[in-house]
Amino acid sequence: MAKQPISLEQIQHLHPLQRLNASAHKQLQSAAEQIAARTGNIIFKKRDNLSPCVSYLLKGQVELRHSFADRKPLRDCDELAHQPLEELVGIGASIRALEDCVVVRFERDLIDKLRSKSSNLGENYSVVNIEEGVDYLSDTLIDDDYQEDWTLQLLDSPLARNLKPIALHRLMALLERLPVKKGDRLVQQGSRADYFYILISGEAVLNTDPNGPFKGQSIAMHEGSHFGEEALLGETLRNATVSMTSDGVMGRLNREQFLEVFSDSLLPTLPEAQFSRRLKQAEGPCVLLDVRFREELRNDTRSHVLNIPISRLRSVLPQLDRATTYLLPYQSDQRSELATCILRQHGFTAYLQQAPSPVQASE
Repeated sequence: MAKQPISLEQIQHLHPLQRLNASAHKQLQSAAEQIAARTGNIIFKKRDNLSPCVSYLLKGQVELRHSFADRKPLRDCDELAHQPLEELVGIGASIRALEDCVVVRFERDLIDKLRSKSSNLGENYSVVNIEEGVDYLSDTLIDDDYQEDWTLQLLDSPLARNLKPIALHRLMALLERLPVKKGDRLVQQGSRADYFYILISGEAVLNTDPNGPFKGQSIAMHEGSHFGEEALLGETLRNATVSMTSDGVMGRLNREQFLEVFSDSLLPTLPEAQFSRRLKQAEGPCVLLDVRFREELRNDTRSHVLNIPISRLRSVLPQLDRATTYLLPYQSDQRSELATCILRQHGFTAYLQQAPSPVQASE
């Protein structure tokens, strides 16, 4: 986002800066510092002390995150944007950029000095960009000892990004928490899928199947990491082993609980009439995607069906068109469910055909 110096008029609308005189406003304009943040960057991290700066949202939109389920957006045109961000979230909360944005900040000591009319500032004005992968600046708004809450990590994942507040509350209510020790094996490759897991505290390592999609890769897991949803949805055997590398706490949901929390965001369904209407491309380009094996489609008389076996779906994702809606037909097994989940976690628009009612199925 392009640098645009803050105007005197903007400063005069900020609380409590509007109480200062015109001379103080000019000094603040000269000493203001802007921070440009990309979408997804965390501007404030959870802290336990008072920030040395007073900051305001100058451009864009951010998310004020008080807790796992208590989150609300703030846009630069909102009246609340005239209030210091530190006061809006308080101690123990965080702020995340929902789009490219700019935050302007002033040193708290400087404001105090201007109040007592004893300051003589220079005229430096700078913009600092938060680069990809950098959590915060060396002279950041918050302290360096911060360790992010597992809920924030989870909510930043594709799995939970679109969860509604009611689903977040259900997750917190249903999640079973289990203490685990270093060396504990949480999941064994080749075993039946029984739970979806979230690492609440501690660290673990996920060792993948050499013959699977991740080719034997070892993946370090930290607070907020999750695993097991695909095997749970597909009711398949585990393709990886997960072991704790430290003491910690593991959260888990069984299949029924997982579906209760995540089905609306990961497995949205369409009734037959709406499914058929979508196929006629009445609402944009759509493709019927069948993830069964080719041998199973020998007697299929449907036309214009894209066939990608579920075992190959992940590897061909880069070739799929993100402007297209993918419609997954109902099947008696769970492969269409799993495919819908995979597609939506990777940012595609996908819907599952609603299962027929018992009356329809018997006709």
